[in-house]
Amino acid sequence: MFWSKSATGTKIKKVGRLLIAAFLLATTLGVGVSRAADAVTLRIDWTLQGFHLPFVWALDKGYYAAEGLDVKILEGRGSGNVAQVIATKGDSFGELDAGSAALARSKGAPIKVISVYMQKTQGALVSFKESEINKPVDVIGKTVATSQGSTSGNLFRAFLKYNKISEDKVKIQSVDPNAKMATLLQGKVDAITGLVTAECVEISLQSSKPVTCMHLSEYNVKALSIALAAHEDLLKQKPDLVKRFVRATQRGWEESIKHPAEAAKIGKKHFPLAEEHLLKAKFEQVPALLHTDATKGKPIGWMAQSDWEGTISFLKDFVGMKSNEPVTAFYTNDFIPMK
Repeated sequence: MFWSKSATGTKIKKVGRLLIAAFLLATTLGVGVSRAADAVTLRIDWTLQGFHLPFVWALDKGYYAAEGLDVKILEGRGSGNVAQVIATKGDSFGELDAGSAALARSKGAPIKVISVYMQKTQGALVSFKESEINKPVDVIGKTVATSQGSTSGNLFRAFLKYNKISEDKVKIQSVDPNAKMATLLQGKVDAITGLVTAECVEISLQSSKPVTCMHLSEYNVKALSIALAAHEDLLKQKPDLVKRFVRATQRGWEESIKHPAEAAKIGKKHFPLAEEHLLKAKFEQVPALLHTDATKGKPIGWMAQSDWEGTISFLKDFVGMKSNEPVTAFYTNDFIPMK
């Protein structure tokens, strides 16, 4: 077809206007316009353990990616260290013991707990069934090994106090943390202090004798356990990012606890040094610790003020915490999706 010069110019202008309009429409609707995912780091409190699997599940299954997040999960060196890293903005989020987060805040760290996934204390008294330690009074006269200053040791002291048992009625033996399980396996003590997802599982796997794992949460010991925390600046400056991360993580918890074997395989895939059978055995203990009576019926991670009051009282009584802040200063439920 023959076009005049002026007609050609008019045609080009029309095409140009159409292309601009199409681009603006695509931008408005988000069609064909990609946005870089927000880079996020999560520092877990130790080498990969069973209760870390929901985070890895959320990463592997694409839950974080679906929320526009590029997440890296990094192993840590204890809850106290994680609190310091978060306080200095070294990582975006930290998985740590709720008590450690509160203790750090009481010392000036500008961090806040935004979810607690394991709300019953992991504290336990581990013994062989033959020792017949089945209820609080059964520890009277028994020899119990613990490690000085350890979390499980402090929880055991709280257990004695809250059940009106004087410490001098129990033969408490202080041992090196690395030797504690060996003292029980070798029959040198009647019981050891430990954690539901750690020593309770490991002793059972290492011995052919029946094991009794007394959950201290069933005997008046309130202390929130595995939590998620972040710097207050992140909560104020990027609330949408925090909500997206918490939403994907919550979904990871909801789905992974239904499939512990698959979760363990995924954990091994991302962290090759982890022992798959141990991850599975430990993760299977987690569901019983997800909720307290005060949070039953609420979404995973939602926190009750009464549980925080119990945790702060424990920290003040047995860990030497000093703080005049109200309990509500240590946590917020604002980022937890309510269904």
